[in-house]
Amino acid sequence: MKFGGVTTEQVQELRDSVLTDAVKLADAREAYRGSGDVLDALWWRLHPFTPTPAGTPDPGAALPARQARVYARPCTATGGVAPTGAAGPVSTLAAAEQELRALEQRLALDAAALDSVVERMLAVATVGTGGGAAATDAQAAARDGAGVGAAARRGPPLTACSRGTSGRRWRRGLSVFALGAVVGSVCAALAATVAPWGAEPQAAADAASAPADTAVDATTAAALRIFTAATNWPDDAPPPLGAEYDPASIRSVLGAAPWSPGYGVYVAHRVGGDVCIIVQQNHRSVQTACTSPATLADRGLTVQASVATNAATNAEDGTATDATADAVLVTVDWRPDGSIVAQTSATETPAVTPYDLPAAPAPLGEFRS
Repeated sequence: MKFGGVTTEQVQELRDSVLTDAVKLADAREAYRGSGDVLDALWWRLHPFTPTPAGTPDPGAALPARQARVYARPCTATGGVAPTGAAGPVSTLAAAEQELRALEQRLALDAAALDSVVERMLAVATVGTGGGAAATDAQAAARDGAGVGAAARRGPPLTACSRGTSGRRWRRGLSVFALGAVVGSVCAALAATVAPWGAEPQAAADAASAPADTAVDATTAAALRIFTAATNWPDDAPPPLGAEYDPASIRSVLGAAPWSPGYGVYVAHRVGGDVCIIVQQNHRSVQTACTSPATLADRGLTVQASVATNAATNAEDGTATDATADAVLVTVDWRPDGSIVAQTSATETPAVTPYDLPAAPAPLGEFRS
């Protein structure tokens, strides 16, 4: 199956490759300009609408519900939303449409970003194995022959009055419209009842949503409270996690024991708006998990990584020199309330060390529990 100029076989090939090659994985993460982690994006391309093995939900899974909200309203002959209530027309840029458009734009950008990474990484691999210009020309021809953009796998952008042409989409549209007719009638009745006489329905909706927006902002702020803590880096220099992270946002997750030179657990804002957990050893990222602040506040974020506990290191570059070093499984759980729990286990009984914001900056190298 092909999406744009990229086939599912190519996506599977790249995913298999980066899972066994840390250098390729780092290159893919650096090249990926979509939201979230490139490993998650590869998984969702192969398994649409299903959570990743780590439990991260596919943002595209919210698409049917948002489409249903838009389809639930009647349409005019010109393609806009029909007037409802006694006070005047409802704006065509209602909240449901805005949410749907924002999600469609995000999915389209993510799809294009993933296609770019797959094409780039496989092109480099092809050149390295002697494929040369012929393979590159073949890839370009495949892209030209596809005739659709990378975002086509998610379907074309929808408006409140979009109608599918295929039998399958038409049948689905009928079922959504039938449900929407009931929901739309109830919503129209509620709007007419709640809105003050002579008030614009959209203004009434904005007023009603203000407390909810405030609650959402407070919930997100609580989930991100670690970023309000002060930092205490040597020479005021945060660890080198990579250009994709905002250096000013990097915070250390204290209490992730055991500690060894070059090993740490951090959280940071990623360029593009996501927040991430980074488990780093010997100045190289071992494992990373990212999500949006809203998803963090709703479901939390978890990452697991195997790290060496007693590896001898090279004084020049910090790389491990002891091939027989013991390893433990580190699990970091960033919960929706903002608390972070780091636990390590080399046996069946893990040692759990909770993290809370310290009252004052801790001395360098000290862990708080």
